[in-house]
Amino acid sequence: MDDSSRTHRELIEENILLKEKIRALELSEALCKKTLGALRTSEEKFSVSFLKSPIPLAITAMKDGRYIDVNEAFAEVMGLAREDLLQKTSLSAGFISSEERTAFLREYQENGFVRNLELPIRVKNGEKRYGLFNSSRIAIQGEEFFLTMVT
Repeated sequence: MDDSSRTHRELIEENILLKEKIRALELSEALCKKTLGALRTSEEKFSVSFLKSPIPLAITAMKDGRYIDVNEAFAEVMGLAREDLLQKTSLSAGFISSEERTAFLREYQENGFVRNLELPIRVKNGEKRYGLFNSSRIAIQGEEFFLTMVT
């Protein structure tokens, strides 16, 4: 049926349906904007909390130990800039030995987390320090990471 053969009533009903769909889309758009705003606020809270925490924090890839992100306190303790740590591993940066990494992974495999595991750490200037490692598995976009706190 083409537009010329439609009745006036059919056109009015179609117009009403289209207006209802427009209102539903407007409500959906408003809800999406509100949700996006809440998501941005949540991301900002996490980001600021992570980066500004006085406790050294690192996110590392479980598969190879690469630093995905570290906070300012972690970089300061290790004696390197954040940017210099990203994509390195604790082994390639010389912070821990392969035996110490193995002890960390063994603790995780046995318990599903690492709690107060004391390990020696070598910071950039070669100084040996001891740290208590606490770590949990986190997932980001389907990939597994360690969220590690060192005190």
